[in-house]
Amino acid sequence: MHSVVYYVLNLLTLAAMVYALRSYSHSKVNFFWLVLFIKLTAGIALGLVYTNYYSSGDTFSFFEEANRIADLARSNLSVYFDFLMFSDATGFDIQYSWKPNVLFTKIVSVFCLITGGNYWLVSLYFSFFSFSALWYLYQLLIQLFSDNKLAVGLGLFGIPSFVFWTSGLLKESISIICISIIVGIYLKQFFLNKRTGILHWIAVVVSIILLWNLKYFYAGPLLVTLITGLLVLFLSKREIANSPTKILLTTSLISLGTLLLSTLAHPNFYLSRILQVIVDNHDSLLLRSGEGAVRFNDLSPSIASLFEYLPLALFSGFFRPLFWDVTSLISWGTAIENTVLLLLAIWALISIRRNSSDKKLILVAIAFLYILVLATLLALSTPNFGTLVRFKVGFLPFLWMLVLYNNSLIRRLSDRFFN
Repeated sequence: MHSVVYYVLNLLTLAAMVYALRSYSHSKVNFFWLVLFIKLTAGIALGLVYTNYYSSGDTFSFFEEANRIADLARSNLSVYFDFLMFSDATGFDIQYSWKPNVLFTKIVSVFCLITGGNYWLVSLYFSFFSFSALWYLYQLLIQLFSDNKLAVGLGLFGIPSFVFWTSGLLKESISIICISIIVGIYLKQFFLNKRTGILHWIAVVVSIILLWNLKYFYAGPLLVTLITGLLVLFLSKREIANSPTKILLTTSLISLGTLLLSTLAHPNFYLSRILQVIVDNHDSLLLRSGEGAVRFNDLSPSIASLFEYLPLALFSGFFRPLFWDVTSLISWGTAIENTVLLLLAIWALISIRRNSSDKKLILVAIAFLYILVLATLLALSTPNFGTLVRFKVGFLPFLWMLVLYNNSLIRRLSDRFFN
C-alpha cells in the first residue's frame, strides 16, 4: 500500500509537470508527445538493459548508494543535510571517493526520498528533466534555423544512442540538462537578442558548476566554444569579421587563444599534464577493453604522438564504432547509426553551401570547434567503444544537426512537415 501511494503521487506530479511543459511550449509541432514517450521509455529501457544484459553497471550502483544516503535522511535529517551541503561524512561510510560520483549520488538521493526509493520512478524523473531541457533548447534553435526545423528535431530527439544514453539514471542525463540550459540561454541572449532575467543567469551559473563537477571534459571545451563565439560575434558587429573567410579565420585564432587559457582552469588541463592524463586514461581503459577499442599503438605523452594519431582520433570520435568494430549484438545498432552518420557527412561535404547570415555561420563554426575538440579528446582518452559511444552524447546532437542542416531531402521533408 505504501509503495502504491508513492507511485500514484509521483506519477501525478510527473503528469502535472508534463502538462505545464506542453502548455508553455511555443512550438505548434505535434511530435511533442511522441518524443516525450520515447524519452521516458528509453530511461526504463536503460534499466532493463543493465538488468538483463550487463552483469553490473553505474546506474544501479549509483542508485543503491543514493538510496543508502537517503536512508541516512530518514534516520537523521541533520546529518544528511551536513553531508548534502558540506560532504561531511562523519560516522557515515560512503562508497565513492571520486567527487563527481559523490555529487551525483547526492542528487539521486533527493529523488530517492521523493519516490520512496523506487528506481523506476527516479528514472522517469531524470528522463523527463533531460527531455524538458532539450525541448527548451529545441524551441530556441528552431527560431534561429527556422528553414530546417526537422534537422534540429532529429538531432535532439531522433538519434537512438543519444536518446538512450541521456535518459534514466546516469550522469549523462544531468550533463545534457546542463549543456542544454547553458547553450539555450546563451543563444537567447546573444543570438536571438531576447531578454534574459536573473533566474536565467542563476540557472546558467548552477549548470556550469554542476557540469564542471560532473563532467569537466564537457565543460572545458563548451566554455572555450562559447567564449570564442562571443568574441567573434563582437568582431563581426564591428565589421572586423564580416565575411565567411574572416569569420572562420577569426574563430580559429581566437579558439586557439582560449584553448591555451583554458589549460589553467583544471589540473588535468595543465599543458604539463594533459597529454599524460590522456595517455594514462587511454592505457587504463585499453587494458579492460578487449577487441572493442580504438587502437593507438605506442601512444605517448608528446605533441608529435598526438598529431600522428589525430586523423584516426577524429574519425573514430566522429564515426566509430562501424561494422568492422562490432564485437557484440548490442553494438550493431550503434554501427548502423554511425554508418548513416558517415554517409550523411559525406553528402553534407559534397553539397556544402554558405549559410544565409553571419550569425548562423558563427554558430556553425563554434559548434564544429566544440565537436572537433571533444571528439578528439574522447577518442584518445576513452578508446573503449562502449565508453566512447556513451561519452559522445556531449556533442552528438550538434554533429547530427550540422550534417543534416543543408541536406536537400531533410529540407524538403521539413517544409512538408512544418508548413
